[in-house]
Amino acid sequence: MHKYTSKVLRTLPVGRRKVPFFYKFFLNRPDLTLRDNSLEALSLRRNSHIENAYLGETAYVLSCGPSLDRVWNEELRGFLADKLIISVKQAHDKAPEISDFHLYNEVRMKQYDYPGDTIRISCSQFSQDHPSHIHYPVREYKWEKALFVTNDYEKWDLARSYERPWGVGIMFELGLFLPIHLGCKRVLIMGFDMNTTGKYHFYDSSENEDSSFYKVDEEEFRYAQRSIHHFMKWTQMKGVEAKLYSPLSTLPLPKIEDIYSWA
Repeated sequence: MHKYTSKVLRTLPVGRRKVPFFYKFFLNRPDLTLRDNSLEALSLRRNSHIENAYLGETAYVLSCGPSLDRVWNEELRGFLADKLIISVKQAHDKAPEISDFHLYNEVRMKQYDYPGDTIRISCSQFSQDHPSHIHYPVREYKWEKALFVTNDYEKWDLARSYERPWGVGIMFELGLFLPIHLGCKRVLIMGFDMNTTGKYHFYDSSENEDSSFYKVDEEEFRYAQRSIHHFMKWTQMKGVEAKLYSPLSTLPLPKIEDIYSWA
C-alpha cells in the first residue's frame, strides 16, 4: 500500500468538516462510507479532495482479464507492496492488503475483504450493502453516448466531470481516468485484455466462459480498440506515460515485457 493512502483516507471530507487531526488516535474510527442522501454532496467534495493526491507517482491498475493470472506471482505481489495500486472488482482479491483504491459496480457484486486502508469507489448504481467512500454516477446508458463511441476523454476528465460516461465497462468509465486525476505521471495496466478467445476473466472457471458467454460482441471489441488510440492521445496531452503489462491483451496500448526493468 502506498505511503500516502492512509492520510488520504483519514482526511476525506465528512459532512461540512474534514476529519479532525486527532481522528487517527482513536481506536474506533468513524464510518467514512457513504450513506443515503450524503452520496452526491460528499462524493463531489471527495472527488476534489483526491485530485493530485499522488502527484508525480506511478499507478498500477489491476483489471480482471485472464492475463492477470499469467503475470501474477509472489515476486510481483512483493514488488507492488508499497506501490499505488488501483484494483478493479475481483482483481482486488489478488492482494487486498495492498490495494489503495478499489473500483466496483453492481455487476457480479460480491463481498470483499478490506484488511488495509483501501479507498472504496463505486461507479453506477450499487447495493447499499456494499457502501463506498466515493460514488460516481453514470449519466446515461445510451450506446451513442458511450465513451468508446464518442472518445471524448477530455470532457470526462474527473476534474471536469463528477458524473461518468457509460464505458462500456468500468475501465472506460473510471479505471482509465482515476490515475490521471490522482496526479500520476506513469500508469501501468495489468489484466486489461478484451480478448475474443479463451476465458474472459482471470477468475472464470472454464475456457467456455469467454466473451460470447458474457454477451460481449465483436462490435464492442472494435470500438474498444479504436478508443484506445484516443485514450493514448489524451494521456500524451496530459504528459502521462501509459503502458500495458498484459500478455494476452488485444488492445493497442504500448506493452512492456518486464515490469521490473520498466520500474
